Amino acid sequence: DLPLPQDRYDRKTYKQFQSRAVEAMPDEESKRLMKEHLRYAVGLTLNDRLTALRDHALGPGSSLVSNEVIRATVRARNELTHSSTKSLDRQARGSQLYVLAEYVDWLIRATFLRELGFAPELVSSTLADHRRFDWLRDRELS
Repeated sequence: DLPLPQDRYDRKTYKQFQSRAVEAMPDEESKRLMKEHLRYAVGLTLNDRLTALRDHALGPGSSLVSNEVIRATVRARNELTHSSTKSLDRQARGSQLYVLAEYVDWLIRATFLRELGFAPELVSSTLADHRRFDWLRDRELS
């Protein structure tokens, strides 16, 4: 079983915190905004999920899928999903998106191998020795 936690916080404790935070707001509009802002904060972030997959499949803190790659993937997803057209110059495009998508693809492959029972060390060495993954590591993220 994939050892991914489902939530960042205990749901009961979080609901109590959320209620107190919403009630502390001075007016109905502020309460509505606070409630909306806190609605999804209990769940894992994309960064949490990718890091957990990496650590499970390749070993904790593996440099094959670095924290930099994970941060760049999260940033690209957030910019493309949540940003306005005013920030198009900051959004990942073309070759950078391709490289990030390739990293995610390799992370999924590594997770499948791990789930099939291969040790993280063997999964890591298999990726590290693959010429296609070697090509990927030579690409710039920015």
